[in-house]
Amino acid sequence: MDHRLYARVPVEPQGRAELHFKQQAFRDVPVVNVGVEGCCLRLSDQLAQYLKNNLSIDHLELIHPSLPQAPVKGTLAWIRGGGGQAAAGIRFTGAPGGFTGQVAAFVRDWAKYDRLTSGLDNLPA
Repeated sequence: MDHRLYARVPVEPQGRAELHFKQQAFRDVPVVNVGVEGCCLRLSDQLAQYLKNNLSIDHLELIHPSLPQAPVKGTLAWIRGGGGQAAAGIRFTGAPGGFTGQVAAFVRDWAKYDRLTSGLDNLPA
């Protein structure tokens, strides 16, 4: 098993999400990072308050050119912060076939890119 795939990799500033729960929709929610098991979202005060009271997400769609576009269900794993600086960890549940594999490929590709660019940072000018 490749434990690096369980790491989360950054997707800001491009990554966005759309959330639906209890017939309430939130669009254009910034996605901080993503991994095969879940993601971290940057929250507005309104969304943070709403999420605290609703642990189950009926529809979570990641909006990023390199991530699967299929909606998944999710649960709130944690929430921290406030005053406009809140974040929440969302655990994916009920993902459609192929979703995890596509996210794993994104994580692997990002890790390869990160190793390449961080290696270049240490070269003499």
